[in-house]
Amino acid sequence: MNANYSSRRFGAIVIFALLVAVTLPTLAAPRLTTVSLKQGNSQLKFSRAAARLAWGVENPDAEPVTVTLQIKPDSGHGDAIYARQLTIPAQTVVEGSFLVVINDTTRFHVELLQNKVRIAKDDILVRGTVTRRLNIAVLDDDTPSLGTSEIIKNKELDRTVTFTTIRQVNLPDHWAEYQNFDLLVLLRPDLSSYSPAQMIALRDYVMQGGYALLATPAVALQIGDTMLHDFLSATPVAETRLPDLDLLCRSYGVKPPPPQPDRDADGFPSLKPRPDFLVMTPLAGTASVINTDGRPVFNLRRIGCGTVAMLAFDPFQVGNADHRLIAPVWNAILRHSNFQTTIVGPDLPGKINQTLQLLQGYSIPPVSVIVQIFFLYVLVGIAILGVAFHFRRHALGWLLLCVYGAVITALVFVRSNNISTNQARHAITTISTSVWDCEPGPTHATSLLFSRSDCRPTLVADSNQTFFQAQPPGPYFRDIGALAPSPWWITTDNQEARLERFALQQNRPRTLVWRHTRDGYGATPAARPVLAILPDGRSRLHPWALPKALAGASRAALIFPDSHRVINLANATVTDSGEVGKVEADTVFTSVLDYATSLRLQHPCLVLTTTHRQASDSPVKVIPEQGNEPFTAYNYDITFVPVDIDSSQARALGSEFFSCHIPDKSFFRSYYRYGKWENIIIQGMTATDYTIDFQVVAEVFPSACQRLAVSVEAVVPGNHTTFDVNLETVDGHILTPLERHGSTYVFDTAGQKVFSPQEQRFRAIIKATTAMLQNSPSLPTSRTLFWRVAKLSASANYSSPSPDKTNRP
Repeated sequence: MNANYSSRRFGAIVIFALLVAVTLPTLAAPRLTTVSLKQGNSQLKFSRAAARLAWGVENPDAEPVTVTLQIKPDSGHGDAIYARQLTIPAQTVVEGSFLVVINDTTRFHVELLQNKVRIAKDDILVRGTVTRRLNIAVLDDDTPSLGTSEIIKNKELDRTVTFTTIRQVNLPDHWAEYQNFDLLVLLRPDLSSYSPAQMIALRDYVMQGGYALLATPAVALQIGDTMLHDFLSATPVAETRLPDLDLLCRSYGVKPPPPQPDRDADGFPSLKPRPDFLVMTPLAGTASVINTDGRPVFNLRRIGCGTVAMLAFDPFQVGNADHRLIAPVWNAILRHSNFQTTIVGPDLPGKINQTLQLLQGYSIPPVSVIVQIFFLYVLVGIAILGVAFHFRRHALGWLLLCVYGAVITALVFVRSNNISTNQARHAITTISTSVWDCEPGPTHATSLLFSRSDCRPTLVADSNQTFFQAQPPGPYFRDIGALAPSPWWITTDNQEARLERFALQQNRPRTLVWRHTRDGYGATPAARPVLAILPDGRSRLHPWALPKALAGASRAALIFPDSHRVINLANATVTDSGEVGKVEADTVFTSVLDYATSLRLQHPCLVLTTTHRQASDSPVKVIPEQGNEPFTAYNYDITFVPVDIDSSQARALGSEFFSCHIPDKSFFRSYYRYGKWENIIIQGMTATDYTIDFQVVAEVFPSACQRLAVSVEAVVPGNHTTFDVNLETVDGHILTPLERHGSTYVFDTAGQKVFSPQEQRFRAIIKATTAMLQNSPSLPTSRTLFWRVAKLSASANYSSPSPDKTNRP
């Protein structure tokens, strides 16, 4: 009995010891303490966007360990799986964050791996929205309450906005994280605590076409001693306080409020709003949008392809003091952003993929070869049948014709099999867009990987300067053919970023987006090209010798907000005749120009294209799997060079300095999708008004316009619709045209306030009238008709040029 009891007790002790032995390593293993997805200081708001994975890992062991932290979507078919290698010291809790780009999945798995074995797991549930609004990031470290709810709810705003606050602790250190935002507001940031990487990220965002606002006198006074000193469009002199809101109300066309008594009904001193105001002197080469009583209120400056605005007051403080100022102040700010809604904006991924396919190396036979083969087939067939019928050998003739047809068909198949003779076995084709603004800037690139056989290559880049992400889907992404269901697997550490563990299938290309920060800051600056405006309004670029960094360019063009013009490039010198050249025959260059124009940059730029075939020219390196041939690199670089505008002799402005913008409540909004005009369906006798805004480049804004011309070019099958154009003044009056020349309507605007000085635009009303069709027995009683806009443009004339209006920094 005792022996039986002792054996049972011994067995229980053994089992307990085994359980302890199994459990102790688990208890000592690293574990996740906290995980979350953030955008700025708040939780995730927007899907299909960049976010920051905040994490905490605890290591209770007495030895340091190396683990891999990764996040992947629940569906298994997401855009990318991001992993980061971490070294956790002994008995330490480490917290941090890193940048990821998420898709529209509602659940994400965060896993902790050690020796490729999962040791911890957590889930993140998100309810992000893909609704495209104008997203504003507020960089602030010292404001307790902004009052953004009143701005968001204001129905007089031209755009639907949303605000995200970012403190210094969550500030991005790579400009890729700012891709969610259309405007960065520097309110009261603690710039002294910003790292160089964080400041470079801000500058790279602006150079790539972003929009930033210096929103308070405090930030303007502080930023001059930092790496962002060139954000200033005016020299700060002093900070003061206005006695009331009269100056700001007059600046934005709002009736000043009645004077308040010194004391309220209870006898206490009344709290009069006294906003902070910055006294400043505009710098050369900047645009003073609003200037009241000789005081600059709102200035603009171009940096790269982007814009930096500078306010003399705090827009949040002024909006809280008088809600009537919210709409005019913020409409003037938002007007200079190149924001476009999802439906209206162009299909940029589709345009990039179209150009990549043209660059991939396929050699399509010309039409002449196809015509020759066709005529050869027909003529020889006629000869065979003619000879056979002449000798009365009908069956033999048809037999020979069938054999001949089979031989020709086989030759066609052989020819089609050799279409890609110039295509390498393994190739990576990259289209990169970079900015050169007196020194090299950041790079945004899309690479297409192609292989004739299955392989598993690895892409490597510097993790501190390069960020990998999957290509965002456009509206027609299912028709692209370059997307595969398996996600990218992106692993980073302190040295490099690696795209690995993916299979490149045979003849199935895949695309990857990467964003790179260059080390060109502080280099010796060079002169910008100068675009002169002639007295008749046409523009002409002065001859410009390419700097050494751009000496390899092969083609050049001028990109305007709504158009482009090809110019000459020979012997490393750019020349411009000012006239539109002949039809471009280079399909790749035409596709590139279409993409560059779709960016809707707010300032004219010179575009240079360069081709490289050396793998060393790209910061991203491809490592093929063992035994495979190396990847052939083909880099097509697009460099945007901002130009200085010389309008000292201008007496007019051509159509290239105006861009079209569709108001939210315009009927045009339903017929302009993804950067293209669609057919406007009409039925019967109708007359409809369509409103359109024309915005002028801020540097050449005409202060006293004498004549305005609006051109309406439309495709009208059957000429059943006629058009009339009127202008709406700032006061709401309707201005009829003085004369008409074909599709161009000329208006006398002398003494009329047509341009809004705050928003730099004027509004036109296009009335489309459809006449009653005559009855015809061949036509139904109800016939559906349509018309389509081909082009809308505007031009302006003013009396005399300004004495000195050369936009040079």
